[in-house]
Amino acid sequence: GICRASPLMSKMHHSDVAMDDAVLQKKEEKDVELDKKILALRKKNEALMRRYQEIEEDKKRAEREGMAVTTRKARSDGLTITITKPNHEKRIVNEKWGSSCSSASSFGVGSEEDNEESDH
Repeated sequence: GICRASPLMSKMHHSDVAMDDAVLQKKEEKDVELDKKILALRKKNEALMRRYQEIEEDKKRAEREGMAVTTRKARSDGLTITITKPNHEKRIVNEKWGSSCSSASSFGVGSEEDNEESDH
């Protein structure tokens, strides 16, 4: 294909330039759309963070109020760890924050979060 095309190069050159312009324009539009997506994701993420903090507060409050009840029940979901080792609890929270930040920066993240919302 290359040999056949070479005599046409000078004629084709103009259309190539025009195409580049169109491509650049499309790219700018895409960038704008991406910015919108990023902003939307950031807003969604902030809302998730806020909700997550509220859930954490609720958990702490519940632990304080119902420690006697939860300690026996909680072995299955690991609440005993957070009660007996407060330092370890902090580390768990940080890990969760980290994972939600990194997942928010990749674009396909909406589906996970929506599922989480419909659960509660």
